[in-house]
Amino acid sequence: MRNVSAKILHAIDNDYLQIRLIEIITNSKTYYYSDSIEVYLRDQGVTYVPGVVISSDEVKDAGELNNNSMGIAFTALAIEMFDDLYINGHINAEVNISLVYVPENNLQAIADAPYGVFSGFVVDAREVAYPSEGTDKYFLDLQSIYGHLDTPALILSNSTSHQKYFPGDKGLDYSDQIPDEIIWGRKA
Repeated sequence: MRNVSAKILHAIDNDYLQIRLIEIITNSKTYYYSDSIEVYLRDQGVTYVPGVVISSDEVKDAGELNNNSMGIAFTALAIEMFDDLYINGHINAEVNISLVYVPENNLQAIADAPYGVFSGFVVDAREVAYPSEGTDKYFLDLQSIYGHLDTPALILSNSTSHQKYFPGDKGLDYSDQIPDEIIWGRKA
């Protein structure tokens, strides 16, 4: 485990309630969700809204660079965020996940500052209908910021590949019209 504060170690040792704080940064807005109770971080002026996150995969903290991927499931209350992701492009929306610890007998007393456990980006967003439950659920697939460290070629020089990493950028729209060989200068 990484070097954490004495307050967080005390919270872990004394079975404080662990709360995941999920921050999703889109092109137009930042969304703040909590996996259990409402959390207000006074120093940031941010309230993390509960009741939206259904579940999320476990993040393993190994104290080293990890190529983690994970998924998060949301209730229909996340419709605004998903509309934003679909309209403005969801690929590469930034996602940060932190943990805070609170004693069960005083849910307003946060043990220490949020402890970051995941930083990454959205690689897929989808809506799934559950007719038997009469509801829809929303899913985000995430990749850590270290996800491409072992990938030999990140971006191909074509528009389709470029759009995956830079949605809306038109920089390679005409790359297929570039000649295979360009000779610079004059012939020797």
